[in-house]
Amino acid sequence: MGDAAPWPKRAEGRRAALETHVTHLSRLFTESPTGRVLFVLIGLALHDPGTATTLRGRVLERQRQHDRERMRALLAPHARTAPARYDADQLLDLLAGPAFHRAFTTRRPLDATFVRHLTGTALAYWRADAPSRRPSDRLSDRRTPSPCSAPGAAVTPPRSRPSR
Repeated sequence: MGDAAPWPKRAEGRRAALETHVTHLSRLFTESPTGRVLFVLIGLALHDPGTATTLRGRVLERQRQHDRERMRALLAPHARTAPARYDADQLLDLLAGPAFHRAFTTRRPLDATFVRHLTGTALAYWRADAPSRRPSDRLSDRRTPSPCSAPGAAVTPPRSRPSR
């Protein structure tokens, strides 16, 4: 996967780099043998804990670390402080999720318009949330807005279950 899902070596800015990466990831999922094998392994991992452990440890975590480092480097020039692991992970999830979903449900790559809107929305969310609060605050704050909520809208904390 490390070779199959690279980040662009040169891009004209942060948004262009993210658009290139998301487009490549979408094509990887839908048009490559690597993507087909990955979907089979994910299906198998749902039923076999050994496959799940191996897939996460040898493939997905390594790719995630690589992607996290690239994302943090991409965000660093635009942040007041070094981007936290949380910021990078959150943006990676916001960007990869739709590519994975589309590939899994329709087997079609994301179109350029969708990729442009997706990256713009993810970056706007990061700019609105990341610089104003420390990562430790965000992890414990249940009222952190979700990318799906309206600007300024609070997210209701989940209800706690009664203890038995």
